[in-house]
Amino acid sequence: MSLLRAATDYDYPALVALTTAFDSITEPNDIRFVRLCGFMAPDVIPAQLLASASGSDDEIAIETIDRLHLAGVGRTIPAVNDDGFVGLLVHRLVQQSIRMRLRQSPIEELQQLVRSLEDAFWNVFTQREDGFTNADHVSAIHACAFLDFVDQAGSRRVDEFHNVSRDLDLMLVHAVATMPLIDQGAIGLASIRANRADQMLGSIENVGNSQRALVRLSAGFVSLLVGQYADAEASLVDATDYFFSAEDVDKNVIVGMYGIRGVSFLSAGKSDAAYETFNDAVRWIEEHGDRGDALAGVLWYRSIAGLRIGRVAEAESDIRRVIEHVDKVGDTTSMAAARLPLATILRRNLDHQSALRIFEEILRVSYNASDPLEAAGRIQLLGAAADASIDLGRLSDADRYLQEGSSLLSEHEPPHPMPLIAMHYASAKYAMATGRLEHGLSRISQAKERLIQCGLQRVPLFADCEFLRGNLCAASGDIRSASVAYEGVVNWYRDFAPEDTVSRASALLFFGKMKRDLGDLQPALNALSQGMAFVEPREPPQLAILRNLHLLRATVFAKLGVMVEAESDAQAALALAPSPPQMTPFYIACAKRVLTECEMGREDLVGAKNLADEAVVLFDETAPNSRDAIQMRLLRSTILRKSGKVDAALEDADAAVDALETSRRVDAVSRNNVHDNRATVLVSMVFGAGRHDKAKLLEEDLSVIVELATKIDLSADAIANIRYLRGATYRVLGDPQSAFDELSAVIDLFESRPPLYYQAFMLRAGVLVDLQRYGAAEIDASYAEPHLAALLGPEHPDYLSNLKFRAVALKELERFDEARSDIERVWQKVESNPHARSFFVQVVAIRAQLNERVGRKEDAAADNRRVLELADEIGPSVLQFAAHARKKLGGEQQV
Repeated sequence: MSLLRAATDYDYPALVALTTAFDSITEPNDIRFVRLCGFMAPDVIPAQLLASASGSDDEIAIETIDRLHLAGVGRTIPAVNDDGFVGLLVHRLVQQSIRMRLRQSPIEELQQLVRSLEDAFWNVFTQREDGFTNADHVSAIHACAFLDFVDQAGSRRVDEFHNVSRDLDLMLVHAVATMPLIDQGAIGLASIRANRADQMLGSIENVGNSQRALVRLSAGFVSLLVGQYADAEASLVDATDYFFSAEDVDKNVIVGMYGIRGVSFLSAGKSDAAYETFNDAVRWIEEHGDRGDALAGVLWYRSIAGLRIGRVAEAESDIRRVIEHVDKVGDTTSMAAARLPLATILRRNLDHQSALRIFEEILRVSYNASDPLEAAGRIQLLGAAADASIDLGRLSDADRYLQEGSSLLSEHEPPHPMPLIAMHYASAKYAMATGRLEHGLSRISQAKERLIQCGLQRVPLFADCEFLRGNLCAASGDIRSASVAYEGVVNWYRDFAPEDTVSRASALLFFGKMKRDLGDLQPALNALSQGMAFVEPREPPQLAILRNLHLLRATVFAKLGVMVEAESDAQAALALAPSPPQMTPFYIACAKRVLTECEMGREDLVGAKNLADEAVVLFDETAPNSRDAIQMRLLRSTILRKSGKVDAALEDADAAVDALETSRRVDAVSRNNVHDNRATVLVSMVFGAGRHDKAKLLEEDLSVIVELATKIDLSADAIANIRYLRGATYRVLGDPQSAFDELSAVIDLFESRPPLYYQAFMLRAGVLVDLQRYGAAEIDASYAEPHLAALLGPEHPDYLSNLKFRAVALKELERFDEARSDIERVWQKVESNPHARSFFVQVVAIRAQLNERVGRKEDAAADNRRVLELADEIGPSVLQFAAHARKKLGGEQQV
């Protein structure tokens, strides 16, 4: 590559001296060299190639190059290192001049030149026992230029050039030129060569198996690089079949063919077939006593296949053997690359720090990104490093890796899609970590689409993308889509990696969590139990997954009311508390949260309160404002509310709401749970204790819940319940029109849900009274009255409230006898009820108004005096009734 870069600095003076230079050349070999240069690319021409084409040796070729340099035809490029070669650099305009002269030459001379070049290229690419050299790689570029020149020589000559070309040799030149072009990063040109060779293969007779293998091999590698993985698999499997059936194949070729077949299966996502192929290769190598580089290379690939099918222990054993071998050789670059599968193993074991060190080491010692292939490898490593950094919480490092990867993508278009997919995946994960969920969903969708386009649904990265999509959907509050994504991951591991029980158990863990959050408790329990069956027998056990499976299953058992099983799972999770001391309190707190639910299930509110206090303290120490900490606050709030300590319950509910503002990942479901919990506390305060000062806060919570309803896929019944409650709250707030609108919007949804349906009519009757629409109020209350009596009984507070509303409506409609009958029935039921004193004051006040309207002034005065007596006992909740009574009695004493 240094020679090729040097060529761009070479400049010629004016070309007017060219004719003089050509005329000064008299040696026959010099003239032949000049003519051969006319067929070449505008690049350094290796002396070996010119020697082969002219029938001379390398030493003579170098002497000839020096003479052409002195004559001004070209420039000698010396070898710059041990891998370099002496070459001749001819300016492209000089080559054009040479070609113009060639077209004036006799056809016999051209035919002879073409034949000699065909033989030269054939010799360069097929008779190298010690592998390709740098000179051979550069010669591939000239081979392609030669073929293009033959094709484009003009209509008068092109048929003649093709006629003198031997089809079989030309096909093989196309094929063997492919691999050096790939090494040079000229993927587009390599693709043209490989396709031409593959097309010619079907039309040429008497092609041997080794030749067929070479053609299919070149086509397979190009397909692999451009992301046509199904085509790559077909071509590479064909190539190995041809090679295995060829005669006199040496053992090195056999090892290579095993490797190629395995790589073809890996590329198509058929990891199980790849593993078996590499297994065969290992057995063959060990039988023939070769335990050097070949064995290390095959073991490295077998470790990759083993990881993909879940044979983690075997993969780790393989890669340890590879590292041991490479360490003896002392190759720093190979050592770094050899440890790449080990990084994957470390990440599976949650040792992201060690994995990141490996990624950084490989980035430091290799992949200088000087061409598209090297850039592609570096981009994939940068994506992996960003991924590991995110898991470690090092977001600034992840951002730096992603920026470098994006910069490389803009400079080099990767020849295959995996680098771009890796960057999309890492970018999506980074977006989730930084709260940009929509951007993350967009990125992960792009990665998944590219994988599908390339037919790569079988590779593990496809499952990883689905898993991340599930996380993003869950964080966005789209629990149903998250559940579908996690279920897809579970099915992927079942179908394509049945032995990878750890990843499958992890997918089942998240799938079970989504099902639990959706209220599908039995499917959740089944998924979690299945995950435990996968992970429990493993040696060593995956404690993190097992612990979380126990914890989550405990919450499901608690919701199902199976408290013995819930407590057993919670205690098992406590026993598996992690070893790092800074994390232990967090997991203990999580387990105590489940145990708190168990105590609540046994109705031991005192025991539940003690456990809840301990858990809250632990969460505040380790993960304040996390989702788990918020859930614990809600749980303690519920305990306090059930214990009648509503003010303390409201403090925890308020703390949970405040934590929403600082929590990094709070989905719509969590937000709904927090506001729903506070709303429940506020309902008991507003409607149970008459604390109307909290009504506005209750209305705000209910409005948030309604807003979240579509995001968390609440049922129509649940939404109707919330709006019914919001209608009642609007009435308390003195906004009867909004109350009427809410109730009217949902009342028909309750038709199949008695007694709620009739309670809605009762509440709307009260709202209509507030709106002074007495006729409509009487209709609603009369419709509800017999049904509430039958469903709830004649002493139920809602039945009595309905009678009260009808009494008021009838009073205003001047149907006094009916009104008095209703209010007397209510009076009899609540007069001696110590829990209904406030309600009784309202009833007495209404009867006072009825007595006044029908002229019973003494009875009215007696009722008003009774209101004043009770007002001193009850307090502010009956202030308005006491004020009205005072006014009627003509007194001025304030209540």
